Amino acid sequence: MEQCDYKNAVYLLNVANESEEPVNFVQTAHWIGECYYELKKYAKSKKFYNRLLKLSPYDTDLYLKISKCEEKLGNYAEAKTPLHKLLDLDPKLAYGYARLGWIKILQKKIESGLRNLEKAAAMTENDARILGKYGEALMI
Repeated sequence: MEQCDYKNAVYLLNVANESEEPVNFVQTAHWIGECYYELKKYAKSKKFYNRLLKLSPYDTDLYLKISKCEEKLGNYAEAKTPLHKLLDLDPKLAYGYARLGWIKILQKKIESGLRNLEKAAAMTENDARILGKYGEALMI
């Protein structure tokens, strides 16, 4: 996303709703949630993603985004809930374990967090994001 233009996004969403042409409503809705996130309106972004989850309950990306919003709001305990749901949907998603591990690190549950990060690292081959978070966690 190059520019976060909320008014334009809402306009496009309204046009999409009224159009007879096939429109990717979910993709447009994701974009609006990202706009809220970029504007640091994390509570609105989270609320929007939760609504979108009702339309697309198997969209693993939404669970990650909701967790990131909760993290930004400082709600670490709540940030774990969507990650557990995500891992129920896809237990092979390494990034879910990495995010869960990082949230636990932020909660000062260092050993448990490191175990999740180690599990994520073992599931991937040198994923820079996961290894970076693991390295950060070791320095805490």
